[in-house]
Amino acid sequence: MEKPFAAYSGDGPYIFVCYAHEDSDAVYPEIAWLHDQGVNVWYDEGISPGLEWTEALASAIQRSTKILFFVTPHSVTSEHCRRELNFAQEEAHDVVAVHLMRTEIPPGLRLSLNNRQAILRHELSDDLYRHELMQVAQTAFADPAKPVPQPITVKPSSNRTGLAMAVVAAAAVIALSVWWLNSASKDPAPTLVAESVEPNKQEVLHNAIAVLPFDNLSPDPNNAYFAAGIHEEILNQLAKIKELSVIARTTMNRYAKSDKSVPEIAAELNVATVMEGSVRFAGERVRITAQLIDAETGAHLWSESYDRNLEDIFAIQSDIAFSVTDAMKVQFSLSEQQAVAKRPTENIDAYVRYVEALTLRRNLDSPDAVHVLLDQAIALDSGFADAMATKAWLYGFQVEAAFEGANPTRDSQLQYVELAREYAERALALDPDQAEAHLALSSVYQYFRRWDSAFTEARRAYELNPNHYAIAFFYGRALMRNGKVDAGISLIERAIDLDPRNWSIHFFFGMELGWRQRWERAKEHTRIAIVMAPDFGLAYWQLAYLAAYSGDDALALTMVQKAEELTGNWPGNIVYSEVYALLDRDRDVERLFTAAEEVRSQIRDDLWFQAYAAVGETDAAIQHLETVVDKNFPNFAIYNLHDNPDHPRFDGVRQHPKFGELISDLGDPL
Repeated sequence: MEKPFAAYSGDGPYIFVCYAHEDSDAVYPEIAWLHDQGVNVWYDEGISPGLEWTEALASAIQRSTKILFFVTPHSVTSEHCRRELNFAQEEAHDVVAVHLMRTEIPPGLRLSLNNRQAILRHELSDDLYRHELMQVAQTAFADPAKPVPQPITVKPSSNRTGLAMAVVAAAAVIALSVWWLNSASKDPAPTLVAESVEPNKQEVLHNAIAVLPFDNLSPDPNNAYFAAGIHEEILNQLAKIKELSVIARTTMNRYAKSDKSVPEIAAELNVATVMEGSVRFAGERVRITAQLIDAETGAHLWSESYDRNLEDIFAIQSDIAFSVTDAMKVQFSLSEQQAVAKRPTENIDAYVRYVEALTLRRNLDSPDAVHVLLDQAIALDSGFADAMATKAWLYGFQVEAAFEGANPTRDSQLQYVELAREYAERALALDPDQAEAHLALSSVYQYFRRWDSAFTEARRAYELNPNHYAIAFFYGRALMRNGKVDAGISLIERAIDLDPRNWSIHFFFGMELGWRQRWERAKEHTRIAIVMAPDFGLAYWQLAYLAAYSGDDALALTMVQKAEELTGNWPGNIVYSEVYALLDRDRDVERLFTAAEEVRSQIRDDLWFQAYAAVGETDAAIQHLETVVDKNFPNFAIYNLHDNPDHPRFDGVRQHPKFGELISDLGDPL
C-alpha cells in the first residue's frame, strides 16, 4: 500500500507512530484516519527492516508528544520497534499500545508496556475504537494553548438524512428539556481509553446493574409492547433504591439485538452485575423469567420464573426488585421498600394501557396515540398518578415540538404548557413523591420565569429519584444556573454514568459548558455527541462556535462547513453567520443573510437576534430581542440571556441602552 501522506515536519505537537513495515496495509488506514481528523502524525515512511536506526528517528521521538505502538505479531518481534520503544521509555514518553489483533507479547516487551494505556482494536466496534483513538489524540494535545484535534470524518447515516435529523432536533437545541433527553438516542456511546491491556477499563460504578431488554415470548405479536413496558417498569422499580446505580433504558435498548456477551456488555457499561429475562403475555396470564449474573465470573447470583395471573404483575415486579437487592447485598430504607411495594393502580386494565403507552412514547411521531392510551388508563382509574405524570411529560414534549415552527407565539405553546402543569399538579396531588411530575413542574415554572420554583422542583425530583438520568441531568443544570457550577457538573457526569449511550446528554452538556466558557470540556462532550450521532448537523455547528470562541479557527471552519452540508437549506442556517463572523469570512456571512432574507418569515426572532448580534447590527438585534421577550414563548434564548448575559456572544449588544432593561425583564416571573 502506498504511503497515505507525508510525515509531519512542523513545530506543533504530533504523535509518533511505531509499527512494523510488514503491517503497512493494516496500519496506514489507521494513521490516515487520524490525519484526516487534523492530528499531526509522524511515521517512518520508508526505512526498510534491518537498516541502521537513524538520528532522524531519535529526534522525531524526542520531539513527539505521544507514541502510538501498533501491536501485531510482526511488531512485537521487530528489533526496529523495540529500539524505538526503548528510546521512548528512556525519554519518559507516553506509549499507547494499539492491539490490531490478538498478539502474545514477549516477556521483555510486556514489562516495557506494563501500566501503559492500551486500545484493544480487535475487541471494539469501529465507533468505540475510533473514539478511543481520538481520546489518545486529546491527551497528546493537552496543552490548552494548542488546539485539540476533533473528529471530522464520520460514517454515513444508517437510517436518517442529515437534514431530517437537524430539523427534528432544532426545537430541542433551542429549548433544552427533559422531553428530548427521554427520547431514544442514536448510536452506541464511546468508552474511555483503557489504562492497561486488562479487559476492565474503568472501576465499575458503585452497586451498578444493567438490565438487558427482556425477550418477548408472547404468542401474539400485538403483545410485544408488554415485554418492553415491563422492562421499563422494572428499571423504574430498581431506580427507587438509592444505593443502586441503574443503567437507563435508552442505553440498554442499544443491546436489544446485540450478540455481545454479558462480560463485554458489563465492561462497556462499567457494571459488575447484569440482569436478563423474558416475558410471555397471553390472555390473563403472564410468565416472567429473570436471572442476575455476576459479569466477571458468569455465576448466577439469583434466578426465578414467575407464572401467574396478570393481576399479580405488581407483586412480581416488587419481588424481582427485592431479590436483586438481596443478591447484591444492597441496603435500602423502609420508605424505599414501601415505594417499591406500592401498587401504581388497582385497575389492571388501566395498567396494561399505561404499559403500552410507555412503549409507544419512545416514537414521538404520534403523541396523540399515546395520549389516547393514557386517557383510557385514567378513565379506568382516576387516581393513576403515574399515567398523569406521563401525560405531563408528553405535553412538555409538545411544547418543544410547537417551538419548531416559524416565529411561534406564546399562545401556540401556552396550551401545552398549561396542560403539562395541570397533569403534573394532578399527579402530585395523588402522589407527592412522584419524581417525574416534580421534574415536569420544574420545566413549567421555567417557562413562566419562576426561577426559584423551577430550582426547588428539580431538587425535589432528584431527592426522590437520584437514579433517573434525566432528573440528574436537569438538577445538575439547575445547579449550574444557580451558580453552583462544579456541583452541577458532577451531577451531569452522574447522568452520563447512568445513560452512557445517550448522545443528547453529551450534546447538551457541551452546550451548558460552553455557556460557562469552559471551552475545552465543552468541545470534548460535543465531539463525543458527534461520534455517537454523526448525522446531527447542529452538533457540528456547536463544535464550530466553541472552536471559534476558543481560538481554533481551522476546526471552526471545518465544523461549520460540515454543519451546512448536513442541514442543507434549513432556514435556521442563519445562525452559522456567527461562526463565519468570528472567522472574518464576510462573504459567507453575506451569503447566509441573502439566503435568509428569501425565507425571512420562516425564521424565528431569536435566531435573527443571534445573527444580527454576531455581525454587529446592534439595533436590528435588539429589535428582534424585544419581540422575543414580548412574546415570551419558552425558548432557549430567554433562559441563557437570563443566566449568562456576560457571555462573549452578547458583546456586540451589551452596550445598547435597552439591553440591560430587557435582561432585567427576563428576571420577572409571569
